Amino acid sequence: MRSISGSLARRRSVTAVAGAALLVMAAAPVAAQVDTASATNGTIEACQSITVGTDGTGPGASAASTGQFWKCTGNASDERLQGDIDLIYNVAGWTGVGAIEWGWARISNDGGSWDGTWTSTVGEGQDQVIMAWYKGTGDYEGWTYVETQSGEYQADRETFGIVYPGAPPPVVVIEPFEPPGVEAAE
Repeated sequence: MRSISGSLARRRSVTAVAGAALLVMAAAPVAAQVDTASATNGTIEACQSITVGTDGTGPGASAASTGQFWKCTGNASDERLQGDIDLIYNVAGWTGVGAIEWGWARISNDGGSWDGTWTSTVGEGQDQVIMAWYKGTGDYEGWTYVETQSGEYQADRETFGIVYPGAPPPVVVIEPFEPPGVEAAE
């Protein structure tokens, strides 16, 4: 039969060792962990239209222009996200309402590139909000960058984003909304 005092002493030793290990882990700086997510701020500047798109009728009988090619410069607090930006730009707008925009983009620099898609709304007063999702290549393979931009339509914009290891969010699928306990409208 074990003595109660010996068993209690062993538990205290195990508890002390586990506590010390937690203190060491908690004291480790997060910045030293290169595989963690981080936030970044920046700007999109000097955008220029390189190729004019095709004009026509877009969704909801809007006036549309598709297939425009633009080049911009991206600056960010995270060096991985600085570089040249190439984008395909599509727009559909309604007089007195605003516009929707969508397309594809690539941020390129010496370390690799970020390839992604984006969508945007532009208010009648020319305020614009853009949401973009990028997947890294080269040195950025296995990383995702999710970004929002805000500012005046076709002007320099402020950016905020999160870069993290892992896959981009799943593709958006629009399903009928069915609150719990309520049947879907037919």
